[in-house]
Amino acid sequence: MLVILVTTATAVGQELLPGELPVEFGREMVEPDRFPTLRELMTKLEKPEMGPAVVFRFYGDKHNHYAPQWSPEGRALSVLRSDIDAHTSKIVIMPSLDAEKPMRLYPGSDSYDHMFAWSASGGRAFAFSSTNEPAELENLHLASLTSGDEPRPKRVTSGPGVKTNPSLWLDGTRGKLFFSLAGKLETVHVNLDDAGADKPGQPIGDGTEASWSPDGQWLVWTERTQLNASQSSFSLKLRDVVRGTDQRIFAMPGSLLRNPTWSPDGRQIALYGRPAQQTSWRLYVLPAPSRLAFQQPGDERAGGAERPAPSPTKPTIVAQDVRVEEHFQNFGPSWDPRGDRLWFFSRAEEQEYYPLRWATTDGLRRGEVSYPRKLTTGLDVAVNPNPSLRAIAFCAIEDLHQDVIVMILNHEPK
Repeated sequence: MLVILVTTATAVGQELLPGELPVEFGREMVEPDRFPTLRELMTKLEKPEMGPAVVFRFYGDKHNHYAPQWSPEGRALSVLRSDIDAHTSKIVIMPSLDAEKPMRLYPGSDSYDHMFAWSASGGRAFAFSSTNEPAELENLHLASLTSGDEPRPKRVTSGPGVKTNPSLWLDGTRGKLFFSLAGKLETVHVNLDDAGADKPGQPIGDGTEASWSPDGQWLVWTERTQLNASQSSFSLKLRDVVRGTDQRIFAMPGSLLRNPTWSPDGRQIALYGRPAQQTSWRLYVLPAPSRLAFQQPGDERAGGAERPAPSPTKPTIVAQDVRVEEHFQNFGPSWDPRGDRLWFFSRAEEQEYYPLRWATTDGLRRGEVSYPRKLTTGLDVAVNPNPSLRAIAFCAIEDLHQDVIVMILNHEPK
């Protein structure tokens, strides 16, 4: 009788199908204000235009949140939490979409934790930067989500200097971690099972923001060359990991370049760029060169040797005036899981409401998906890599705090 009374009270005002019970979703709904009925969901799915079926608050507390990142299989979500009281940054992980409580890395420490990166090889391992050591040096730490257990991070680099922009690839429990240190790119071998075996990195050359290709065969990064006391030149470099050879594949004189990010199929690279004297960022896409394009008969050079690249590929400007995360600079462009388009927030056309848009990689087709206007200053869009989920996470402000919002689309982009 109690169940019937509760069901009846909850069902008031809802048009339920025969046998349908109201759904207690377990997350705070943003729009609609309750989880829709089957009839309401079917109405949304039948709409020809792409839009939100449901929008809900995935995670929020009294702090502000930034840079959500889905795990490679799309089941877990990490986010940076700006701890207002302690004046520091913490990493929060929701281990599954239905998790009741989040996991916070180094909860008993006042360490500054940021620069989170899931392993590019898949799985549930990750790396991040942290000052969690007695000397408060900023080193890289490694951990993995295991069923039912809290992550146990371990430090995998050592020594002074700020280590940032980790890029991890694992084969089983062993792998390589690339990172940035004082404008230089370094690498270190890691092992998830070898706790506490931290070691200094091996230098690779100038550069930062390294990014593994989805097949682990290539590494792309940005390189900054100081021209004089006030001017720098940025370029994009590519390493053939098998041969150990480097190529400069793109340069844009007088402009800044940031966050090269591979498409899911590894055929394209997206990045941000803007003229050094301007503040408006553009979103670029360029084809990823193949190994055949680099190979020359009788050319066996390796060991980091650099040879002239083949004819440079002209990048496509996918979007202009894109809103880019300025505070946490390892957060790059967000690919649709199908690899044919990118998602981004445009600069505000209306006060504090930033349009959520997509554009195909050829720059010929664009679209916009509306979200509730009570959510302001939207930023840091992250599209779930599982295409069947059609889930988009982003951060936005409602009632003073910046929380993690998830929007489920009514159908796939066309």
